[in-house]
Amino acid sequence: FLDHCAACHGESAEGNGPLAPLLNVPVADLTRIAARRGGEFPLAEVVRIIDGRAELRGHGGPMLVFGQILGGGRAVVDAPEGGVIETRGDIFDIALWLRSIQRLGE
Repeated sequence: FLDHCAACHGESAEGNGPLAPLLNVPVADLTRIAARRGGEFPLAEVVRIIDGRAELRGHGGPMLVFGQILGGGRAVVDAPEGGVIETRGDIFDIALWLRSIQRLGE
């Protein structure tokens, strides 16, 4: 996260990285993902966003570059619709870390 995401999202993932003021769209506070979704953290969706299978407006499309450069062994994530999502271990680790820092109040 620190190597690839913190420049925009900040070290604490609150959307306050050093490049955030230079961007044309607001940078998301990643500590509030669950709060924006009724208290549920969408792990499978977050994995798809990081590895480039889901598009994000702020990134101008899929984040394919991160899916291509992040490594680690194979990880399998249960999808909310019942299947599984396969991804790289580093991507899964980032998604799990993001889940661990969620703030629901405030």
